[in-house]
Amino acid sequence: MGTISYSFIITIVLEIVIHCSYVETNEEKGSRCLKECLKSILKFERSFTFQFENFEKICEKLESAALCSQKCSPPDQYRFYHYTTFYRLHCIDFYEELENQLNCLKKASPDVDKSKFVVFDLINFWY
Repeated sequence: MGTISYSFIITIVLEIVIHCSYVETNEEKGSRCLKECLKSILKFERSFTFQFENFEKICEKLESAALCSQKCSPPDQYRFYHYTTFYRLHCIDFYEELENQLNCLKKASPDVDKSKFVVFDLINFWY
């Protein structure tokens, strides 16, 4: 497999922008069960640099958090699913493709983190 193209990375960024939802962690929006399951994930920095520098650790924590969330109510499972979109894209949907490209992604991710703010600004401009 060749190097990952910028269009692939931009696609991932756009997927995150479109699908990622922020989960409130107060009593109204999430139960104690959800908070407990998200505890380790909420500590993660939400950046590509952090994601690829800590790829295995994040994927392992996501797996254990997902198992924990299965004990929560359906609405909390829904919130968990949406909150973890950023990590699921990498650890589940594209795991095999990304695993072989980690060194390249680690090098490119700081530039992607800088450019994602441009994408957010464009989206905010359109809306």
